[in-house]
Amino acid sequence: ARAAAAPPPTPGPHRAPAGGRALRRVPCWGGFPKMDRARRAMPIGNKQCHARFVQKQQEKHKKKLLEMKCSIDNKEPKRHNHLRRNLKKEQLMEERYAEIERDNRL
Repeated sequence: ARAAAAPPPTPGPHRAPAGGRALRRVPCWGGFPKMDRARRAMPIGNKQCHARFVQKQQEKHKKKLLEMKCSIDNKEPKRHNHLRRNLKKEQLMEERYAEIERDNRL
């Protein structure tokens, strides 16, 4: 009887996949791959000027992301003074106590 062969190791971050070629990420700010596929299809006049323009636009976008403030208000709702006290309950209690006092005097 033959022993079962072990399955091949799965490719990790330091190993190449089964085909032998390692997957490469294109470095960009933030460590994410570049996402400028649509920009590549547009014709440009001067590559250096366009590269400088793209770089400035990316820096501007990155700066806006860093300076972004939240737009959701997470504070507790404002407490209104007329809602803090249950005036109707207090009025009923006063009437009840007044009735009890009146009955006690008789």
